[in-house]
Amino acid sequence: MIFEIKGISFSYNSKPVLQELSLTLNAGEILGLIGPNGSGKSTLLKCMDNILKPCAGCILVDGKMLNEMKRETIAKKIGFVPQREGSRFPSTVFDAVLIGRKPHITWKPAEKDLKITTEIIKKLNISDIAMRDLDAISGGQRQKVFIARALVQEPEILLLDEPTNNLDMRHQLEVLDIVKKQTQTGVSAVIAIHDLNLAGRYCDKLVMLYNGCIFAAGGPEILHPDNIKPVYGVQASVLTHRGKQYVIPEYPE
Repeated sequence: MIFEIKGISFSYNSKPVLQELSLTLNAGEILGLIGPNGSGKSTLLKCMDNILKPCAGCILVDGKMLNEMKRETIAKKIGFVPQREGSRFPSTVFDAVLIGRKPHITWKPAEKDLKITTEIIKKLNISDIAMRDLDAISGGQRQKVFIARALVQEPEILLLDEPTNNLDMRHQLEVLDIVKKQTQTGVSAVIAIHDLNLAGRYCDKLVMLYNGCIFAAGGPEILHPDNIKPVYGVQASVLTHRGKQYVIPEYPE
């Protein structure tokens, strides 16, 4: 699976949000989208799932135009975990995950659909809450449920919009470890993420967005004070520990 974005632009009410962005994602890679609020991360993810339509440029999935694919076909290839869920109807955890099988279901779930749902629930260690109401579990558990729902689609690409928001340290690591393990099976992932240290730890590639443009792109080495200062407006030091880079903000005295 090769996912290509070629020169896409997007505007809200004539206000540019994305400007001529191009990038490539290969099978088994994690790409991190970083940048301040309003830089275009969520908008880019929605374009990548064909929720929003770019006003220029194109997106290709294995050489095929994304905007020419049927919604059902896209749902079999791309699993999207939004930053915030809309209104929900009462549902158990199991049923909420099973909904992800919709692209594969005819008029009712088959034995295969139930089996895959059960396997993914076990894989994400949420079997103990499978029959609990979705509104009666913690934020960290709920995030696992939404990731499980995307995984039962059996996608080739996972799009995650700030999946670690509002999670404690333990659940942040658990969620990103789950994503990392999926990429070892050939699944690719694109993660919009605020925490630069988590981005540097888990992502193979990073794209730093600023005012809808790509300010810097590459590996964790782009987490450099010369990039952080103009994009975030914060002085920072970058330290190396066990082969990983860590960003330390420097506050004025």
